[in-house]
Amino acid sequence: MPDNQKPKRIGLALGGGAARGVAHIGALKAFDDFRIKFDYITGTSVGSIIGAAYAAGVSWAEMLRFARSISTRDILQWKKWNLGYDPAAIGRLMIKIIGDCQIEELKIPYSAIAVDVRKGKEVVFSSGPVAEAVQASCCVPGVFIPVEYEDKLLVDGGVLNNVPANVVREMGSDIVIGIDLNSDYSTTAGNGGYFEVLYTVFNLMVRNKSLWGHRHADIIIEPDMKNIPYHHVRDIDNLVIRGETAARAVIPKIQELCR
Repeated sequence: MPDNQKPKRIGLALGGGAARGVAHIGALKAFDDFRIKFDYITGTSVGSIIGAAYAAGVSWAEMLRFARSISTRDILQWKKWNLGYDPAAIGRLMIKIIGDCQIEELKIPYSAIAVDVRKGKEVVFSSGPVAEAVQASCCVPGVFIPVEYEDKLLVDGGVLNNVPANVVREMGSDIVIGIDLNSDYSTTAGNGGYFEVLYTVFNLMVRNKSLWGHRHADIIIEPDMKNIPYHHVRDIDNLVIRGETAARAVIPKIQELCR
């Protein structure tokens, strides 16, 4: 690289996918192995959780240890007198991972994506409490109670932008890498369990929103998610391997773009 040429800035957009999000950890492992660092990070839904942790300096290995320690009951906590689970449980988990900090305090510039259903518009959190941004971004309609924030009623960012490549581009990235956890076209509703059907229907709805992210990314990583459910992690190691394998396959392309 010539002395007067600035290094290219790389952005990472982590997509939603509920329990499939563990695959993001595998991708981060691959990036770490090849010393690929990111200058900007965005995330939607579970991608906002992994993205915030990474932006705070949490290693993939630490994330994996935390993933092994939590259960569905840590996330799905029913709120009395409401038809839905309490999204604040996600915020509390985020605080356990990185502490009660502000987005401005993170080591890497970061944004989380939610949607205001009152105005039908995307909401980008680039400042304020990390926990509040993440719990809004993860608020899957029909599962969690929508989040009241200022004059907004917020739900999962995947409703409008499931792989927020355009947002990380706007943050200043020269190169954008996106990870899409919804590349399988077949449904995974399995035996028709309530949450599996609900998550599957939701992710079928947001598939087109993932394709919007594809158009704004230089490289899209699509781990093999065939037969992987959305609501329950049965094999964490398998998901990590799938994410790592998909990321390793595009490492040469990333290295070429960085030259």
